[in-house]
Amino acid sequence: MATTPNLISAPPVRLLPLSLSRDLHVVFVYKRIAVDSQGVPIKTNGKYTYTETNVPAGTVKLEIDTAGITGMSDTSSFAGTVSGSKITVHVDHTVTDQIPKGRLWRLVITYTNDVDDVLVNGTTIRSDGGR
Repeated sequence: MATTPNLISAPPVRLLPLSLSRDLHVVFVYKRIAVDSQGVPIKTNGKYTYTETNVPAGTVKLEIDTAGITGMSDTSSFAGTVSGSKITVHVDHTVTDQIPKGRLWRLVITYTNDVDDVLVNGTTIRSDGGR
């Protein structure tokens, strides 16, 4: 059976490990598909080549679905700090200790024209044997 390609490119899916008493401090590196001088994507061995580049203008936040967790809203949002191609997000362990495995998360950029884009997303896992 033939597969149908996505209409638009989907963001990468990754696991976000959380551990008891450990702050979540993560640095995301912004990369785009490399293109040649005519704007054609570059492939090596059939796979796209990516190049690290500055994060576009806008604001970035990490969102984690926290509905049903006492004292938290349905979605918890944590601001990212941008420096060149790096996006740094820090969340204190007093927050992440409460988040169980299997919660959806996403890194969202809101461009200056108010368009939102998900750069990467996935689910939380517990790397401490926790819930």
